[in-house]
Amino acid sequence: MDIHKPKPWHGWREFLKEYVIIVVGVLTALGAEQGVEWLHWRHQVRETEERLLPEVQRNLLDLAERVVQRPCLAQRTVELRDALLQSNGRWQANADRVSTLAGSNVAKPNPSLAEVADDVRRLSGRPMPEVYEDTVRPWRDTVFQSALVAGVFNQMPPERAAVYASIYRATTEIRERTASERSAKARLSALAFDGVLSPAERADYLNDLGQLDADAAGMAEVSAQQLIAADKAGLRPKRSAFEKRFPPTSRFAACRATLSIPLAQN
Repeated sequence: MDIHKPKPWHGWREFLKEYVIIVVGVLTALGAEQGVEWLHWRHQVRETEERLLPEVQRNLLDLAERVVQRPCLAQRTVELRDALLQSNGRWQANADRVSTLAGSNVAKPNPSLAEVADDVRRLSGRPMPEVYEDTVRPWRDTVFQSALVAGVFNQMPPERAAVYASIYRATTEIRERTASERSAKARLSALAFDGVLSPAERADYLNDLGQLDADAAGMAEVSAQQLIAADKAGLRPKRSAFEKRFPPTSRFAACRATLSIPLAQN
């Protein structure tokens, strides 16, 4: 078997020639590898944004809802505050809305899960009527969290990644405030029935009402800020979805009429 021994270099020129060939080969290989990686991440970023868009759109719509609700909730806070301050031991039932099941059990052909969830929320005739009724939505971040773990946002333009991060930070803050809001709402339940209030009980209810007002104001402010930031980045809730959420007969239709929400045409 013939063994080819490396040829000895004949001077520095031949050495440099071999050196350049090796270096160029290594750099070419590295460049090709980086090119493949760049193409991979470009595809990942594009795919992630396509998957993020429906989730972001739903969250933006929920943020818009928090802004729309705020004037109506503030008005309801004033009503309860004044009623508590004017009560003199006796309390008259003050439920936010009294309704019956009539007309709410009409079957729909092939309802979507979202429609089923909305129907459940609209069920009336509850054993414990709402005293302070707002709309609470589940905040979604499944796609965002997956992309975060995969490092996709590190490959996006920084300003674009910052917009997504900001929107999801807002949803996290609202989720936390929603838990506080639910607790305060539950403590107000007794105000839906006639009763007798001691000065201490009245003070407690006023404190709970103050907590509700602080939570509602905080969520509306955060939501408005994120809608403005999203709008600058070219992201807006869809008009069709917004109109469906707030038809003229909806509970918050009057409050919606007083606000300007940036909406995207479909």
